[in-house]
Amino acid sequence: MADAVSFPLTDILGKAEMVFILFIGAALSSFYKKKKSPGLIFFTFASICCFFGILPSKILMHSLVNTVTFSLLCLYLVVIAALQTGCVQSILDFLFKTCRGNSLKFYLFLTALASFFPSKRIQKEMISFLRKKDLSSEIPFHFLFPILFVLASSLTLMGSVTNLVSDHICGEILVGKHFGFFAYGPVAFSLFFVCFLFFFYAVKKQTKTMFEKSLAAPLPSRKEGSIMERYALSPSAVLSESGKYTEEVETRLRKQESTPKRVKIGTIIIFCLLLSLTLVGVPLIITSPVSVCLLFFLGAFDKKEQVSKLPWDIFLLVVASFIFCHAMIETHLHLFIAGKLQFLHSQIGVITFFLFSAGLLSLFIPCSMVVSFLLPIAVTFGRMYEPSFMQLLIAAVTLGSFFLFPKKSIISFQKKTSLSEEQILLLKIQCMWIGVVYLVFVAHAFLISVIA
Repeated sequence: MADAVSFPLTDILGKAEMVFILFIGAALSSFYKKKKSPGLIFFTFASICCFFGILPSKILMHSLVNTVTFSLLCLYLVVIAALQTGCVQSILDFLFKTCRGNSLKFYLFLTALASFFPSKRIQKEMISFLRKKDLSSEIPFHFLFPILFVLASSLTLMGSVTNLVSDHICGEILVGKHFGFFAYGPVAFSLFFVCFLFFFYAVKKQTKTMFEKSLAAPLPSRKEGSIMERYALSPSAVLSESGKYTEEVETRLRKQESTPKRVKIGTIIIFCLLLSLTLVGVPLIITSPVSVCLLFFLGAFDKKEQVSKLPWDIFLLVVASFIFCHAMIETHLHLFIAGKLQFLHSQIGVITFFLFSAGLLSLFIPCSMVVSFLLPIAVTFGRMYEPSFMQLLIAAVTLGSFFLFPKKSIISFQKKTSLSEEQILLLKIQCMWIGVVYLVFVAHAFLISVIA
């Protein structure tokens, strides 16, 4: 194969330096240009790597068409069809009746269901369902649900786009492998149990006073929203307040009512079959295309409307992640950066650096981009240790971008307003959570070093 064409700019700066400048440029543009979608910005900057001779053009095609992008496309088509036909609504009704008013049991079912789908539309549907059922008497659980949704989906390979990107980078680009039902083995199980213990006991106990004050306060007007709406602190809850989202919900409900019973039942069967096969370990690249084909012949969705509702920004972010990761490896930028980090010697020091680096970067750029930038560097470090530590290091990078600073699930304040007593309490809770996550990774690093 012929070498990539050389350009004067890359000759002057160097290809590795050019990749680094493009990544920083994309990150800054995404952070300051709020009106432009991050996916479009990162994809535009990533494409320059191919056009400027940094990468062969075939890398662009490999990044556009692969198992992750195809699986996600099919999965989102299934999710949209399930929402439009009322399949998800029927499943939620069934779970609610099965739990017979047991809110804790119902929320655990919702969290397990949500962990299979990297889609905010599912979260919006669930919150809408909760409001309709008027479960506002269980205030702590309403507060916990958006948090558990984000954390649980971060642990499963199917339920997080970032996990899918990380798995593809490790398995295809960096030649590695994840293991277990959870993508990151023992550390994922530890975080899973810590997540539930921390939020269902520690947070509930510490927020008891806050919710007692909320219950004692006068009932809010319809315009202000319910207590659950004020304390859910989820972007989807905020979006659902807008007129546009309300109109979308009403339109979808009308379509659900007009859906033939045959189509609705068939969609429910296909949807549950997808969940069951994924649960027993059948790859998403097999289950999602088969489900889309069955739904297509069933007539479960309008093809033109489905395509217009696909989250194209997420797909562009995934493609940009693969391109930047390939560019780093091709130009040996990851080796250069890893060489500058040789002052990190102990395993706990390495884990600490990559965990907090992933968390801090995720505050400014999308999590999938954090993974594409840090994973090649982390794997370079991991090769100096035993395989079990490399697995832990991969988990620190990937899960660190979700777990360490879960700004989208716990705290969302307006910068111009002063912090209230409740917000200060929530801030303390988030600091405690950061400490708990860090201790989980430190404990695993310590155990690995002792066993070795």
